[in-house]
Amino acid sequence: MAQPTTESVAVSTLLSKYRAIRTVTSALAAPMSAEDQMIQSCPEASPMKWHQAHTTWFFQTSVLRPFSPGYKPFSEDFRRLFNSYYNSLGDAIPDKASRPCLSRPSLDEVLAFRRHVDDAMATALADPGDGELERRIVLDLNHEQQHQELMLTDIKHALFSNPFRPAYCRTSLTREQGSESTENTWHDIRGGLVEIGHSPDLTDAIDFCFDNESPPHKVYLENFRISGRGVTCREYLNFMAYDGYARPEF
Repeated sequence: MAQPTTESVAVSTLLSKYRAIRTVTSALAAPMSAEDQMIQSCPEASPMKWHQAHTTWFFQTSVLRPFSPGYKPFSEDFRRLFNSYYNSLGDAIPDKASRPCLSRPSLDEVLAFRRHVDDAMATALADPGDGELERRIVLDLNHEQQHQELMLTDIKHALFSNPFRPAYCRTSLTREQGSESTENTWHDIRGGLVEIGHSPDLTDAIDFCFDNESPPHKVYLENFRISGRGVTCREYLNFMAYDGYARPEF
């Protein structure tokens, strides 16, 4: 039996990553109604529906249009509608505050747009055959993961702005899952001269870093301690109550 080539493994891995990351975006939006996904509760935020459309626009604009000659866009109107500030990629609606006014296209149309691009991307990923195409796909996947963080941050603020304080989702924590009930362990870390920054992994076909993560360089660290578990909301509140943000020793 013929063994898979490095190229075929890389393509398979890239397709799997694409599907996994896009699925996460859909899962994050799943608990939200169409009304929820229209909210923009502060100027720094964006509606969840817009995040879903913008990340899809990014793949269409940077991958499908230049590298898939037979690709037919879902809607030419989306070319300008879901750009943000990427002037080199085309015109954009400059006023971010207008995003919550976009009741149309509907959420169903945005989801259809995502499916349309996903189908076209599956075809493009079947045989990338171009290092630049692969590089752009990896960049776009990292871009979507950034927006996943923004989706949660933005909807958290939006729901908190509601006087009824609705929950993003209802889940029950077991004692093991509830970190407040878990005894903390602190780990002492010795400081000194250490190297930080991204070192390219030439064996990884989809190795990636953002420009502010390189080049690798040395810094000096003091000795420090780090918690063995995540910080809880109660611990943050206690820190604030003791005026922690105004105390330079912290």
